[in-house]
Amino acid sequence: MADLLMITKKNVQGYVLNYLFKQLAVKSGHNYTCEFLDKFNLPDIRNYADKADILIVAGFPFYESQRTALDEALQAMNNPFSQFYHLATFGDTYSNEGAFHSYVDTTVSPVGNFSKVVKELKNFLKFADAIQPLLLSDMESIIEATDAYNRYEVTDITLDWISLVETYREQLYARYGVGTDLEEILDKDKALVKALREKRDDYIKRILGRTSAQVVNGTVICFTYAEEYVNEVAHKLIEFYQSYNYTRIAVFVGRHTKGDDMFSIRTAGIDAGELAYKVNRGRGKPTTATVFLGNSGQSTFNALLNTLAQIV
Repeated sequence: MADLLMITKKNVQGYVLNYLFKQLAVKSGHNYTCEFLDKFNLPDIRNYADKADILIVAGFPFYESQRTALDEALQAMNNPFSQFYHLATFGDTYSNEGAFHSYVDTTVSPVGNFSKVVKELKNFLKFADAIQPLLLSDMESIIEATDAYNRYEVTDITLDWISLVETYREQLYARYGVGTDLEEILDKDKALVKALREKRDDYIKRILGRTSAQVVNGTVICFTYAEEYVNEVAHKLIEFYQSYNYTRIAVFVGRHTKGDDMFSIRTAGIDAGELAYKVNRGRGKPTTATVFLGNSGQSTFNALLNTLAQIV
């Protein structure tokens, strides 16, 4: 019996991966635990390397500057009896040989790569041939919906599922158990789904009503605050301005912190990661990024506009 340990972010991808790996462990008869963290530096995996046969780190990026430190941290797992998986949507790829597997893709999410991990673990864990198709077919609709949300290729069903994920969080498995199709899940919780949809629509409408926007050198810059539904708010704004034939749009959605506020950036026609870095050394990928800015709404917006006027 093998021990699986996952370290993941407290976000949609992390909660769904936890649900999926719990399914894998239950169906294949192995032990599984998960730690949800807000921040994690990959070389700190040294603190976990002797606690499991299979370590999975999901959602936290790896950068080439960390390679030597991570090599040293994982030395204990460089053997035929251990496996290390790294799943992320930005950053560098750690390795793809021996006991180490790294899947870094801006379009395929960690959840979208779950099927690859299952196929690779089948021989390592020596679980029955019947388990792999059961895992993937039973979970197919959930995997597809979560992966599509990462690219924001959404339908009402996708958004309803994500609302449930953000409601149950770590308790997804406790709520839905083994092998439940997405349609069954939505039907089982249809009253809650309806309530969450109404809550989401009302919240987004309020946020859009207090969004500031300005065109800078042909680029629409939107600035607002939202503690929930960040993706939904941002993409509503992008779709609105695209309907008026704007091709370059950048949406900054802030969340209050104890210091400088954290802003999620969503873009169309402009590289979000590059924009975040130029604004204040933020990080991200082509359509989504994060940056820390000041914590006073109007003054922050004015300073942002002045900066963007020089770089967009």
